[in-house]
Amino acid sequence: MKADIYESLYVINHSLQLVGEHLDRLKAAGILLPHMAELYRLSAQEISSTLNQTATLALHTREAEEAAQFQQQRVRLEEQMREMAPIRCATAKDAKDATEALPCLPTGYLPIG
Repeated sequence: MKADIYESLYVINHSLQLVGEHLDRLKAAGILLPHMAELYRLSAQEISSTLNQTATLALHTREAEEAAQFQQQRVRLEEQMREMAPIRCATAKDAKDATEALPCLPTGYLPIG
């Protein structure tokens, strides 16, 4: 779903860029007066900018919420792994005591937000 949103934004922006290029062609061919071509080009750029602003604000909110959810899931999993570590370490062949394997647990992640 998220990839579809970003793809749609790309396609719309690319298409509006092409509109500008084709307006220039029509102006060069004498089909459009220069000031009319510029008016249409500015309208296309306005649409693009307004759409991008609206979409990126909405996407920022979604991305921040999703990042927070994944962070919570990761933290819970790390806590579960720490709780299980002494059990796994005690059965390890090379471990002298249960604390030897603790450094191998995932740590060092930077918190988001």
